[in-house]
Amino acid sequence: PPHSIDREISVLGRSCLVSCSPIKNLNHEIDKIIHISVDISRRKQAEKALEESEAKYRRLTENAKDMIYRMSIPDGIYEFVSSASSVLFGYSPDEFYSNPMLIRQIVHPDYIPYFEKEWQRLIHGKIEPTYEYKVVHKNGNLRWMNQRNSLVIDDQGKPIAIEGIVTDITNRKKTEADLKESEWKFRQLVENINEV
Repeated sequence: PPHSIDREISVLGRSCLVSCSPIKNLNHEIDKIIHISVDISRRKQAEKALEESEAKYRRLTENAKDMIYRMSIPDGIYEFVSSASSVLFGYSPDEFYSNPMLIRQIVHPDYIPYFEKEWQRLIHGKIEPTYEYKVVHKNGNLRWMNQRNSLVIDDQGKPIAIEGIVTDITNRKKTEADLKESEWKFRQLVENINEV
């Protein structure tokens, strides 16, 4: 039986897909060759642009100190989690992927009612631009998170996903608490001086 040969070649700066198939006569000898050539330069350029774009996106997300994620609604399945999740929460992206709604287990017990209220609002298409909440890191430490949100809806206006960026604001919260305590101590000092 005839064998076809397919090759990608470059001709005068253009990418082409060339296919050659032999045609045999009654004596099973090659009598003719059918040659088909298709210019695939645009496709190759599009593939290269896509690869470059994906590489930029991957570098951005993998080098970010904040966790970038996408979660489907209403099932709570993580579709994307950046590697920063390991630092912020102590859980790898794979742990988020394999455990839908892992965030519910990570949220500090004091914030479960807040989480449940916001989840109900979210699945009905209502979302706050930011959330602030306390979590329990995998190592047991308490941390504060700030989450910036974007709701993704389908053509019918139904929410299908939430995309967000999560930042650890533990140091900021500690600084705020230290400042409040310092202000309180200063007020006490001033009040005691005025009484003397």
